[in-house]
Amino acid sequence: MAAITASAVTALDSSGYSVGTASGKLIEYRQRFSIALSTQGGTAGDIPASVLGFQRITGVRLMYFLTATPANANVGVTLSAYSDSNSLLTFTAINGSTAAADVTGTLAVEVWGVLN
Repeated sequence: MAAITASAVTALDSSGYSVGTASGKLIEYRQRFSIALSTQGGTAGDIPASVLGFQRITGVRLMYFLTATPANANVGVTLSAYSDSNSLLTFTAINGSTAAADVTGTLAVEVWGVLN
């Protein structure tokens, strides 16, 4: 399946926020998104950092997942690979498996990293 486009991504707050040190050095930027997936996410590059406005993603937190396919799936999200940090990857926990898997539904995630 092809990578998502900007039309599948909605910012959940008007602007994210910067995280830095006490001396004012920027460490990362954080933003919350809703991402509509249509049998996507299980292949590196399906959810690219660039479509979220990031140059590099350093972390992600799943807030919730709606209308999962496969049904009753426990869906998770992680970096495609820590060494590349260029996309997000979805996985399901069905019958003890945590393998990367394409899903259909809407992810709500908080993403942090370096902006473009």
